[in-house]
Amino acid sequence: MKRLHALVATALLAAAPLASANLLTNGSFESGATEPPAVGQSFGQTIPSGVALPGWTILYNSVDRVADTYWQASHGDYSLDLNGTGTVGSALCLTGCWSAISQTFATVTGASYLLSFDLSGNPDGPPTTKSLFVNVVSGAGGGGSWFDVFDTTGISKAAMGWTTINHAFTAMADLTTLQFFSLTDSSSQFGPVIDNVAVVPEPGTYAMLLAGLGLLGFMARRRMSSR
Repeated sequence: MKRLHALVATALLAAAPLASANLLTNGSFESGATEPPAVGQSFGQTIPSGVALPGWTILYNSVDRVADTYWQASHGDYSLDLNGTGTVGSALCLTGCWSAISQTFATVTGASYLLSFDLSGNPDGPPTTKSLFVNVVSGAGGGGSWFDVFDTTGISKAAMGWTTINHAFTAMADLTTLQFFSLTDSSSQFGPVIDNVAVVPEPGTYAMLLAGLGLLGFMARRRMSSR
């Protein structure tokens, strides 16, 4: 019986990372170093690498955390321009990459997840098409990589034309890292803009874990009744 209890406890612990709706911290960039913007400033703030953006690590250069008072956010009061203001391209970044952010979160090996985020682009300047590289690192054979683009033609600060992007992946480790790289021209300070970033378990993952817990419960009851 003690062994069965231990198995049930182990399964519950494995299910814990799946319990919350979003496995990421600060997916809508609502928390930051300056909140709200300073009086008379509608833009928000530029955050360089090495400065805390709760939940996220800024790997190269800088990003702009932009307030809804400057342009329309898709969720909450802020969004994130991946091309920060007043910086230059970094030799440390991938070829053609302007900046990058990352976050590591708990996953269950073998479980399937859905990454979603809202994508737009800074309408203040060129290029018209903003591009980014999305990378999920999760053990051997897990995760995935995708290139996404957004065309800013016809959008405005009041109507940013937010588009929801979805990517499915399988975790092959108990810790998984999500990375966003701006591939928009490193001479431009007008990059791809993201908001409402979330990672949630696919419905089949819930079903798999619930089935496992149900089987353990059945085994426990059967063993008790056989005594």
